[in-house]
Amino acid sequence: MKKFRNITVLGAGSAIAGEIIRILAADGAEKFSLISRSEQTNLSRIRDIKSREPSLHCSSIVASGTEITADLMEKMDPQTDLLLIAVGRLTDSTVQDPRELETTMRVNFIYPALFMNEYIRSVYIRNSCRHNLTIAVIGSVAGCRARASNYCYGAGKAAVSEFAEGLNAFCSQQKLNIGIRIIRPGLVATPMISNRKDRRLVAEPAAVARTIVSGLKKDRRIIYCPWYWRWIMLAVKIMPYRLFKKIKS
Repeated sequence: MKKFRNITVLGAGSAIAGEIIRILAADGAEKFSLISRSEQTNLSRIRDIKSREPSLHCSSIVASGTEITADLMEKMDPQTDLLLIAVGRLTDSTVQDPRELETTMRVNFIYPALFMNEYIRSVYIRNSCRHNLTIAVIGSVAGCRARASNYCYGAGKAAVSEFAEGLNAFCSQQKLNIGIRIIRPGLVATPMISNRKDRRLVAEPAAVARTIVSGLKKDRRIIYCPWYWRWIMLAVKIMPYRLFKKIKS
């Protein structure tokens, strides 16, 4: 199974990312590069890492917006062997503000897609890297079939998954040692769904993170977490539209 030593995390403030970081820190990681919109968020993660594994090297990178700049790429470590993309934003379908919807689409699709693409071209290829790189992008089961309650969020997650599939094929054709893995969590007990009243099928971030790390180490292309969401979404995808459009949750 794979071992990850040098890890870069985009979206270090994510609850799922935080649990993944803890697991990898205890599993022999040597370096973390943490990227978020807040220096305080990164420092909080670093303190947590250091309290568990004092010898680990950690660095903090602040990306204040959703633009991919040359300055940001220059701060990336070309020797990263796991790039975790953990950004996301949930918007309820009742929101009609076009700026809000645009921000949701940018965070869920445009920003992570451009980041992956630019990292490969401006960091990995430009530095003539030959080592194995795993890129793991956290999508969502919502991207398997966008529902009425979250069609903007679901559409963004579907788009980033399709982008990752195509980029993975490009890397294979170019004979780059890069594998792009798609993570599809179901409902997870994070701040994103804190207002949800129905808590059925809601999993804890630590359990989800264990499934993700196990799948990445086994080099699985698509990782559903918890595992049973693969079969739930299979049923949802084959459901006749006349029934599907009635789903409200």
